Formats: sequence, C-alpha cells, structure tokens
Amino acid sequence: GFDSYGYQGPQKTSHLQLQPMYMQIPLDNN
Repeated sequence: GFDSYGYQGPQKTSHLQLQPMYMQIPLDNN
C-alpha cells in the first residue's frame, strides 16, 4: 500500500507540472 502511494504521489505531481508547461509552449508559438 505504501509503495503504491509513494509512487502515485510523485507521478501525479510530475504530470500536473508538465501539463501547464506543455500547454504554454504551443500557446507561445501560436
């Protein structure tokens, strides 16, 4: 249980941080 939680924690944070960055790149290009 703990292993799954620890793995999901950083994974979710990474995805959330990458989402706004990836969306901003194409917006700036346009």
